[in-house]
Amino acid sequence: MQDLKVQLELFSDMGEEMKPLFENHWEEVALYTDVIDLCPDYDKYKQLEEMGMVKIVTARKEEELVGYVVLFVQPHLHYLQDIWCSMDIIYLAPYLRKTGIGAELVKASEEVAKGCGASVLQFSTKVKQPFDTLMKWTGFDLVERVYSKCLKEK
Repeated sequence: MQDLKVQLELFSDMGEEMKPLFENHWEEVALYTDVIDLCPDYDKYKQLEEMGMVKIVTARKEEELVGYVVLFVQPHLHYLQDIWCSMDIIYLAPYLRKTGIGAELVKASEEVAKGCGASVLQFSTKVKQPFDTLMKWTGFDLVERVYSKCLKEK
């Protein structure tokens, strides 16, 4: 797609632009929405970005933000000699899925992780909205399953 740009951007430069996508993302994949509201700590994201611990890869179509991968970058507590890069969130507008743009976001995230000196890059997918095929296609291994239980009551 000629009008598509996948790039590293600063979270702190994005301002209000991310908020509608965060909301769409939350509505699509979040668990326990009956008791847990979306309430991102944007200041903490910016603070971690200033420390070099948050990177964001964006997808823009004709300058409009249509997708992102937010990555956490830090030494692993079990492997202090190695930097781990873990996906916090990934989102792509539904009308652009299965177009190859998701793979471009993942590949760009891999380049960002390598640029940070990461030994490992981890992505996770929701059972509710999986993208395992994309992960396998881009060379990732399935390594863990996560179980969750909501403890908060209405």
